[in-house]
Amino acid sequence: MRKEWVKKLENDLYEIRIRVKGNQYRSLYFHAYDNMYLITHTFMKKTQKTPKKELSHARAVRAAWKGRQ
Repeated sequence: MRKEWVKKLENDLYEIRIRVKGNQYRSLYFHAYDNMYLITHTFMKKTQKTPKKELSHARAVRAAWKGRQ
Protein backbone atom coordinates (compact mmCIF):
# COMPACT_ATOMS: atom_id res chain seq x y z
CA MET A 1 0.00 0.00 0.00
CA ARG A 2 1.06 3.55 -0.56
CA LYS A 3 2.31 5.23 2.57
CA GLU A 4 -0.36 7.95 2.42
CA TRP A 5 -3.16 5.38 2.90
CA VAL A 6 -1.60 3.30 5.69
CA LYS A 7 -0.28 4.47 9.04
CA LYS A 8 1.46 2.47 11.77
CA LEU A 9 -0.17 3.33 15.10
CA GLU A 10 1.90 1.11 17.38
CA ASN A 11 3.65 -2.23 17.39
CA ASP A 12 1.55 -4.53 15.17
CA LEU A 13 -1.45 -2.18 14.90
CA TYR A 14 -2.12 -0.22 11.73
CA GLU A 15 -4.71 2.12 10.27
CA ILE A 16 -5.81 2.21 6.65
CA ARG A 17 -7.82 5.07 5.17
CA ILE A 18 -10.86 4.45 3.00
CA ARG A 19 -12.90 7.10 1.19
CA VAL A 20 -16.51 6.32 0.26
CA LYS A 21 -18.77 8.97 -1.30
CA GLY A 22 -16.76 11.82 0.18
CA ASN A 23 -16.66 10.35 3.70
CA GLN A 24 -13.40 9.14 5.19
CA TYR A 25 -13.33 5.92 7.17
CA ARG A 26 -10.53 4.21 9.04
CA SER A 27 -10.00 0.50 9.50
CA LEU A 28 -7.68 -0.79 12.19
CA TYR A 29 -5.86 -4.04 11.56
CA PHE A 30 -2.98 -6.22 12.72
CA HIS A 31 -0.75 -8.98 11.35
CA ALA A 32 -2.18 -12.41 12.18
CA TYR A 33 0.32 -14.79 10.55
CA ASP A 34 2.17 -15.38 7.26
CA ASN A 35 0.47 -13.17 4.70
CA MET A 36 -2.76 -12.70 6.66
CA TYR A 37 -3.90 -9.48 8.29
CA LEU A 38 -7.11 -9.08 10.30
CA ILE A 39 -9.26 -5.96 10.31
CA THR A 40 -10.61 -5.36 13.80
CA HIS A 41 -13.22 -2.77 12.84
CA THR A 42 -13.97 0.32 10.75
CA PHE A 43 -15.15 3.73 11.94
CA MET A 44 -15.60 7.27 10.67
CA LYS A 45 -12.70 9.38 11.84
CA LYS A 46 -13.55 13.01 12.54
CA THR A 47 -10.30 14.21 14.15
CA GLN A 48 -6.60 13.97 13.38
CA LYS A 49 -5.89 11.62 16.29
CA THR A 50 -7.27 8.11 16.46
CA PRO A 51 -9.80 8.05 19.33
CA LYS A 52 -8.67 6.14 22.45
CA LYS A 53 -11.92 4.14 22.41
CA GLU A 54 -11.13 2.82 18.92
CA LEU A 55 -7.55 1.94 19.86
CA SER A 56 -8.76 0.10 22.98
CA HIS A 57 -11.24 -1.89 20.93
CA ALA A 58 -8.59 -2.86 18.38
CA ARG A 59 -6.17 -3.90 21.14
CA ALA A 60 -8.86 -6.07 22.76
CA VAL A 61 -9.65 -7.81 19.46
CA ARG A 62 -5.93 -8.35 18.79
CA ALA A 63 -5.38 -9.76 22.31
CA ALA A 64 -8.35 -12.11 21.94
CA TRP A 65 -7.07 -13.35 18.58
CA LYS A 66 -3.50 -13.84 19.81
CA GLY A 67 -4.84 -15.59 22.94
CA ARG A 68 -6.52 -18.19 20.72
CA GLN A 69 -3.22 -19.14 19.09
